[in-house]
Amino acid sequence: MRELLLLASTALAVAACTSGQTSPASNVTATSATLNASGSCDAPSGQTCAGYFKYGTSASSLGQQTPTQQVASGSFTASADLTGLQPSTTYYFVGCIAASYSQPSNQQCGGSGGVNSAPSQFTTAAAPPPPSPPPPPPPPSGNWPASYFAGPLGKNEVLPATQGHTLLSMWSGVEGYSAPQQRTFMAQRITDMGRVPDLIAMSGCDGSCAPGTANLDVSSSDLSENWIRSKGAIPLVANYDPGSSTDFAGIAAGHYDSNIDAAASRFKAFGHRMMLRMLEEWDGKGSWSTTDFINAWRHIVARFQQDGATNVGFIWCPDEQAGGVRPQINASYPGDQYVDWVSSDVYNNDSSGAYSTPTHSGWAEFSELFNYQVSGMPSIEQQFGPSKPFFVGETGSKYDTPGVPSGHTADPNRKKNWFVNIESSAAQMPYLIGINFFDEDVTPTESGNNWRVDSPCDRAGNNCTNGATDAATYSGFQSMARSSQFSGGVAGGTG
Repeated sequence: MRELLLLASTALAVAACTSGQTSPASNVTATSATLNASGSCDAPSGQTCAGYFKYGTSASSLGQQTPTQQVASGSFTASADLTGLQPSTTYYFVGCIAASYSQPSNQQCGGSGGVNSAPSQFTTAAAPPPPSPPPPPPPPSGNWPASYFAGPLGKNEVLPATQGHTLLSMWSGVEGYSAPQQRTFMAQRITDMGRVPDLIAMSGCDGSCAPGTANLDVSSSDLSENWIRSKGAIPLVANYDPGSSTDFAGIAAGHYDSNIDAAASRFKAFGHRMMLRMLEEWDGKGSWSTTDFINAWRHIVARFQQDGATNVGFIWCPDEQAGGVRPQINASYPGDQYVDWVSSDVYNNDSSGAYSTPTHSGWAEFSELFNYQVSGMPSIEQQFGPSKPFFVGETGSKYDTPGVPSGHTADPNRKKNWFVNIESSAAQMPYLIGINFFDEDVTPTESGNNWRVDSPCDRAGNNCTNGATDAATYSGFQSMARSSQFSGGVAGGTG
């Protein structure tokens, strides 16, 4: 409540031994002031005087007192600093002095008129206005649909600075690397490209997202979202669920609220825009209830909003597919109010027995993965894009595989050109706002799956380990990343 810097007393007189008076308070602010007094003290031989101030918000009840201190015999000036005062409040005070420090109760008090005079007074200043909130990011240029701004981020939606451009996002590293190693890997990518991605992904942030659990977290004081922003990018939480797996009914019933609130608290503290790809690829994890999924999604978003994490945007991300459970995927959309970006995932697996694109087996270009019409079923970008921005949640390509299809001779430039061709393909997708490239070597747990953007790993498992790289492939990715299509930047930057 108060902090005494130099104490003393005033106003007064004990018999004829002391005299003094208060002086006007000084250094008065909204929450602090300095009380002042002066006078003379003639203490008995070998003793010193005792001085202090009494103060309060009522002239008739000065219920607070500064600590007692010794006042040297003779003329004196004294002051006491008060802190923790209330703004716009009148305070009353008197100075008190006793001729004997050993008997401070034998004292006289008074205001500016001396002993027994009315208390002096001062009024603290009004509280300063709260700091203005940072200005919202400037709106992206272009004719974006109003529904793009209807989600949790509202007018702060993350979009390309110029409509028609594409945001570059990267999820890079090697499975099993420590956080410092992952950061070094990403920093090298930035150096090689000569640019920073618009978004950088952090993964493994499930449950409570406790500090130190995300793959780029070094410690609770060195979190991945702060590191990503320090590089000039927006953080993307690449996969998040509150620890429920597919217990959507449990989420909606509040069984995981402590984890949800902890994650929301962490990201609220970050204080800048970030994107959360939540419950990603749920459609590939077994059967689910459409109603339970929608209720779970809305519950999590509502908890984040109630907890004040209004800087977090939410990405709805199923697997890209035209058949199978696609009708149930469509029916599981939570609604524009609860979604910022619509997304999907699919890779060019280059398999004669797998349909990466619904149009054919084998090698698939980016446009065939995400921009198609099959038997009246449009791609997710075409279906949801008119009402929500479309973002590719994960993608990548295998190296061209010999013998796929039978008799095929591998083209060493095919993966390079897969990246290069994305520049023109992206320009032909009107609702596409960004692509997240899965630039990870996950062979320690998924044999034959090295999706790094410089990897020559093919469908047959050739050249997937031991850090194998292909310079031509990497040059194709870098060319795409530096192209004008991917160089428009983010509206509002990293704010």
